[in-house]
Amino acid sequence: MSSSCPEHGPHVVMLSEYNNEFIDVNTQLRDLLKGYVINNDKKDLIIMMDGSDWGNTWSNRIHCEGLIALGERSLPIRIFTPMILDWSGAKFSKSLYMMLDDYKYINQAFNDYRIFKSEYSYSGLNIIWEIACDWISEPKKFFRNYSIDYFDLFFKNIERNLI
Repeated sequence: MSSSCPEHGPHVVMLSEYNNEFIDVNTQLRDLLKGYVINNDKKDLIIMMDGSDWGNTWSNRIHCEGLIALGERSLPIRIFTPMILDWSGAKFSKSLYMMLDDYKYINQAFNDYRIFKSEYSYSGLNIIWEIACDWISEPKKFFRNYSIDYFDLFFKNIERNLI
């Protein structure tokens, strides 16, 4: 792979299974590459599951048109899940807000898997699984978004034996 950086000049990386080179691509290219690899994996039926923020225009303009430009004749199956939102209605994004401590108001188990595992063990993962299964069994629940506060309240209600 070769590229040219305006600051550092030309750069070439030889990719092989034996080298230690690392290529970090932007989100758009990573999504397109993932779709291309999945589409060409003839061993398994693979479904791409993404949050609803990856749907609509993104899915059409970046993913589908990109694969078609690469010569693909079929597209992988994509399912878009409900999006988890913060208190303001914005996408819950740990990497962005953790640095700013914007989520210090919520149960830290939802910010750190080690805390989640310590507080809820594997039963917590089972609870999340049951919530997701409920979305599937009642499609009206699958086609909406949920706040992180919803999950916090759900877990608190379980702890109080209200559910």
